[in-house]
Amino acid sequence: MTVGAGGGSIASVDASGRLRVGPQSAGADPGPAAYGRGGKDATLTDAHVVIGSLGADTSLAGRMHLDLDASRDAVGGIADKLGMDVEEAGEGIVAVAMANVVRALRRVSVERGIDPRGYSLVAFGGAGPLHAGRLLRELRLNRVVVPRHPGLFSAAGLVAADLRIDDSQTVLRTFDPDRVDDLVAWYRDAAARMLRPLREDGIPRARARLMGAADCRYVGQGFELTVPLRGLGVRDVRGLAERFHVLHERTYGHANRAEPVELVTLRLSGFGTLPAPSPAPLRRGASKPSRTALVGERSLLLPRARRRRLVPVLDRETLLAGNRIEGPAIVEEMDSTTLILPGQRAKVDALGNLWIQEVK
Repeated sequence: MTVGAGGGSIASVDASGRLRVGPQSAGADPGPAAYGRGGKDATLTDAHVVIGSLGADTSLAGRMHLDLDASRDAVGGIADKLGMDVEEAGEGIVAVAMANVVRALRRVSVERGIDPRGYSLVAFGGAGPLHAGRLLRELRLNRVVVPRHPGLFSAAGLVAADLRIDDSQTVLRTFDPDRVDDLVAWYRDAAARMLRPLREDGIPRARARLMGAADCRYVGQGFELTVPLRGLGVRDVRGLAERFHVLHERTYGHANRAEPVELVTLRLSGFGTLPAPSPAPLRRGASKPSRTALVGERSLLLPRARRRRLVPVLDRETLLAGNRIEGPAIVEEMDSTTLILPGQRAKVDALGNLWIQEVK
């Protein structure tokens, strides 16, 4: 699942005096007050400018400089309503936004029986890496990875993604393992329909891949689970009920094999494998970043801190494979900013990804 907390999310105070962040957004135009395009609402970006994780010297997308005074004025309106100073309000906006993301992540992990401590989080987008360290600590994740050029991550994925075609058929009947011939026939016909357009797009059969699935539920349930099939033959489809029981138990912690299974929708996806671009490996360096990587210092109000402290700012483009960065630190690049908290360490791998972990 992908969870977002965009920099344009607008902060407000509701009638009961509670601070809220989103779902309204200032978008890109006029955008946050810091953009200097006429925006007046306090946004998550403005909060970061106020507390220092984004500085007035930061150049977004290589050319846009942030307006600290405009951000302070916008966040000041929130501060006045809450009866606190501007920096407290800025940290409060960031904290509320992170609480929203944490709740969303818990819904797709803890509430489904998955322990997030065994998983890594991919932080991408312009704002994702800025919050990576906070989420790592709040959810007690194993680690966080910040890919190269995280602000362009979605665009790069779109360019590199394989071709995909989907087909589905509503069935809505109790599953009977002895009556699957018509189900197998549908998968066979759907596969033939899919292979034709893939072939027309220049995908030979050797590079075409088919994946079947079915939406199933216990009779009387109001929601389904999508159960993947190992293949499209009779034996694979006959085993659908047992695969549903196993998936239900893994997802919700229980299963009832005596309960009839209802088959809701048949699904088939066809993939055409395209040549994947090979990322250029990074030159190897020492564990300590070179002096040229350090581009300055910034006064930053860290989470739950009462006073600001000077934090080193590094240029990601000059980091080398094997470099280690001890928090607190800020790593800047053209399309994003990464914040590493005290007690955390980031390591650059051979492909330039940043891996952030708590120091044990």
